[in-house]
Amino acid sequence: MELIQDAQNKQQMRKVLQLVAPLSVVWPAETDCRRALSDFTAYYLSHSVGLIDALIAACTVGRQATLCTFNMKHYCAALLSHSRLAKIHTHLAFQK
Repeated sequence: MELIQDAQNKQQMRKVLQLVAPLSVVWPAETDCRRALSDFTAYYLSHSVGLIDALIAACTVGRQATLCTFNMKHYCAALLSHSRLAKIHTHLAFQK
């Protein structure tokens, strides 16, 4: 949804939808929601972690998955506190 939110026109929207079409949707479990609330509370003021970012990070940790992101600032605090459970993969260049 964040990719869709960043689209500035219909062409970018179509590109985003094509990009994510083969991906499955991950719905948060109750434990993910609890972890997100805990991390959001802990890191909102100090690291400006957003609610959706906390939820995405919690789902990543809950599934022991790798998060691919361009937004290290918002995910680092939440994921590093659970570093044994999650990996962060970053891209340094992004073309819209």
